[in-house]
Amino acid sequence: MQTHTPRTKKPITREQLEKRLAGAQVRITRLESLKKERAEAKKRTDALNRRLRKLAELSMTLSGDPLNVFNKIARMIADLLSVPVVCLSEVRGNELYFLSVYVRGKIVSSAGKCPLDVTPCATVEKSKDFKVYDFVAERFPKAAFLKKHRAFSYCGFPALDSSGKVVAVTCLLDDTAHDFSEEDRDLLQIFAQRIGFEIERQKNMTEQKRAEEALTSSKEKYRALVESTDDSIYLVDNKYRYLFVNTKHLGRMGLSEEQVLGRPYGDFHSQQETREFIRKADRVLKTGTSVHYEHVSHRDKGCFLRTLSPVRDSQGKILAITIVSKHITKLKALEERLRTLSLTDELTGLYNRRGFMALAAQQLKLANRLKRGMLFLSADLDGLKQINDTFGHKEGDRALSDIAEILRQTFRDADIIARIGGDEFVVMLVENSSADTAALVERLNENLRIHSARKDKKYRLSLSYGIAHCRPECPYSLDELMVQSDRLMYDHKTRKKPEGDR
Repeated sequence: MQTHTPRTKKPITREQLEKRLAGAQVRITRLESLKKERAEAKKRTDALNRRLRKLAELSMTLSGDPLNVFNKIARMIADLLSVPVVCLSEVRGNELYFLSVYVRGKIVSSAGKCPLDVTPCATVEKSKDFKVYDFVAERFPKAAFLKKHRAFSYCGFPALDSSGKVVAVTCLLDDTAHDFSEEDRDLLQIFAQRIGFEIERQKNMTEQKRAEEALTSSKEKYRALVESTDDSIYLVDNKYRYLFVNTKHLGRMGLSEEQVLGRPYGDFHSQQETREFIRKADRVLKTGTSVHYEHVSHRDKGCFLRTLSPVRDSQGKILAITIVSKHITKLKALEERLRTLSLTDELTGLYNRRGFMALAAQQLKLANRLKRGMLFLSADLDGLKQINDTFGHKEGDRALSDIAEILRQTFRDADIIARIGGDEFVVMLVENSSADTAALVERLNENLRIHSARKDKKYRLSLSYGIAHCRPECPYSLDELMVQSDRLMYDHKTRKKPEGDR
């Protein structure tokens, strides 16, 4: 009869125990580091969201006195970039006119002028680019406003009109050193576009006022003025019938003066456009004040900024309405492009961290309200440093772009995909069932395998990833999902490494 001797476990040696403890300590240290990074990322995201809200607030301010817009911009810049002094100045020849000056919570409008060439703003105007100086009062001793505000650091940026001419320079002054990041510069560039637009609009409003004065004294002078502009300008009576149309607007309508004069506005526009126009025109007739609004033409889909102003007789009675319609389609497209650039990763075309955090937060709120599950995937491209070191950074960029394309192929258009760091990618998507997760992982691995099997590839692409689940009965915050998926991703990466490299 055979007897079986029970197997005994080998005792863990001191060396093995120390090695495991060291590995655990490394994991704890990295998790703590991840928590700190997430906290910092949240602070940055909150700051970026604040900037986006301010820009959205500014984008809705498309009418009114340009000087009020300048005051608002100066205050916004000081608030968003934490500087005590902001000077928004118009360039007129060799003089700098201070349109709006923000000083530690107070705004001063039309604060005088000074020679341009003795100020650092002259270097901004000449280069058409950002300029940053320290010890600025010592470098430009003749610029009195620098001494007045005890300026140590200076950041100036230009505003250009539609012809590319510098029409304004805005400078940020601080009594201590102040660093400006690329994101700060991008933000100031958006403000610069708006300042340039408002300078032009201010000039157009001045021209419009002159046009109305010319109309009361001489129709020919009025016609000569309105025909010299690229804007559409026309005149209607209190029954909305055309009294005058400049050549530019006739060209847009594709009609002759004889075909238009005396006929009502509604004969040439849709019912919707006519109702909108009459509503605005009636406000001018009732209040006697100008009205500004954006209008999208049904004829050519162009975007226009319309200004409707009353025309009075010598007794002050309103006889007609002057309409100046400025083409702003390019400006709106530029604003949209700048907004897209602020949310998109330039290399891959995916969302960047800012875009992802904004969209994912909205999607998570919606999912929680609808009691729907969510999946959150964190992924790292394995071996990016080795690819860069072996094949160069250009090939490393290509590898990142390839991963972005693989993620697009794997996930749906409705899923939110982003590159949030050097080799870090994240995806948020709606979960329908647990089977979806397995199918998703299988599809991702298959797409990676197909890509790496191509003959023209010198290396194999590999991802380490972790997937966190957000259940309706136990919802998580976005930060919690990111921490969970990061931890799972790190575990996956650790399991893939040879034991000696862990």
